[in-house]
Amino acid sequence: MDYKLPNLKLESKPDIVTTEKMVKFGIKAWDDNYNLKQINVYVNNVPIYGETGHLIEGNIKSYHKEISIPLINGKNKILISVLNSNGVESLYESIEIVRDGEPEKHDLCMVSIGVSDYQDERFALKYATKDAEDMLNKFQESETRYRNVYQKKLLNNEVTLENIAALETFFANCTHEDLAIIFIAGHGVLDQDYNYYFGTWDMDFNQPAERGLPYTQLSSLLNKIKAYQKLLIMDTCHSGELDKDEIEEGPPAELEEGDVQFRAAGVGVRKKDGLGFDNSIQFTQDLFSDLRKGSVATVMSSAGGAEFAMESDEWNNGLFTYVFISGLNDENDDQKVYLSEIREYVNQGVQALSKGKQIPTAREENISRDYIIFRK
Repeated sequence: MDYKLPNLKLESKPDIVTTEKMVKFGIKAWDDNYNLKQINVYVNNVPIYGETGHLIEGNIKSYHKEISIPLINGKNKILISVLNSNGVESLYESIEIVRDGEPEKHDLCMVSIGVSDYQDERFALKYATKDAEDMLNKFQESETRYRNVYQKKLLNNEVTLENIAALETFFANCTHEDLAIIFIAGHGVLDQDYNYYFGTWDMDFNQPAERGLPYTQLSSLLNKIKAYQKLLIMDTCHSGELDKDEIEEGPPAELEEGDVQFRAAGVGVRKKDGLGFDNSIQFTQDLFSDLRKGSVATVMSSAGGAEFAMESDEWNNGLFTYVFISGLNDENDDQKVYLSEIREYVNQGVQALSKGKQIPTAREENISRDYIIFRK
């Protein structure tokens, strides 16, 4: 392959400090040898054109475009590049713009999904739907943080591939300045190729690809949301990334331990296909790469890639959800809960209550900005 880089330059530079909510400037891209394929534009690491960028149609080696970029209050770090038909990306042009002005309230758009009563009754859970409702109700209390709280929930037999695909309509009015949250609770399983599926109501547990929700569909949904601040919260088994050295060989976990139940439906099923718990160490970080490249959402997951999420009558919730809500209730001087604060609180709390058997992970695909997610 020819790795000669395409070229890109700014034809005009905007002011570095502005009170405007939108900035416009021109760019020029060219390549002496190959056609141009797409323009990529990132604001605080969020791709405003999605993972496929702005596609350039036709056989074009030189391209001019005026770009319009929505700004948020404070710092906006803008990166721009061009990709040619050979798959080679240019060096980035970088601009940093500060939008000045009084802080404003914006909306929360939140979807909460939970399945306890599965069509296959063998895999029933007790608290997954309650988790979904409790999380939704808790964020509704944050009236001083948000201008409006728009909520939608899908429970039990409502959790189908078709209804999840339709959530794109719910998020259609979510702007770049809003916060978008998706919460899911229920079974998470790995198929024989170590692909993650969320257990929809009518999923075939012997073949998760039959009616199960693949992680790629979650990624695609997040990728289409315009908000610069996006959070995916997963209270399921196998929802985290996994280092191959993280665990050692061992037998499948028991589904119950005292009054604690594991959300581990996929284990016995996978064993049927020769995929035991000890083999799940092969589950790699590639599973979540789409979010890094596409939506740049922050993902908080309840358990590592080879771990099981717990629920119990003692907590009256899934363990992860119980600690998360407790963290939002935690009193502090400013009554504000930042994303970084809840992440640390949940990680420590879940590990302590589970005695190290469940360790949450927080894959921060977008660490350029910390932000308040809850305020009393």
